[in-house]
Amino acid sequence: VQCASGEPYRENCPSIARYDSPEVTVWPDAQVRVGPLDTIHGEVGVGAYNLATILRPGAYVGLAWATPNGWEVAAHIGAHNAFGDRAHVRGDLAVRVPVHPNFRITAGGAVSSGETDRVEPEGRLAGEVRF
Repeated sequence: VQCASGEPYRENCPSIARYDSPEVTVWPDAQVRVGPLDTIHGEVGVGAYNLATILRPGAYVGLAWATPNGWEVAAHIGAHNAFGDRAHVRGDLAVRVPVHPNFRITAGGAVSSGETDRVEPEGRLAGEVRF
């Protein structure tokens, strides 16, 4: 058994976890869309492009296909502030399905580069009320 730092167990191994103090980070949020919103369109921006990136904003590009009746498929890739205030690459794919004129279900997934050489997968399922 070893400590997280790689030291042999019980030698120079901290007995209590220590965390940095929480802090507030302010990020701008801006997006430019190119093309009609009810067909294929491109996106370039900084900040968050969906709910999953609100706590890990960054700079991104995206491509989306939407239909007038509410279906949408969107893919994004960018450099995001994900782990420990360092930029990591994140790719995201989401599908929105209309269930009712005022309600859509979103299913999606993402992959981020991890803190070391790991890959951090993520999945999500959400409901969206529109009015």
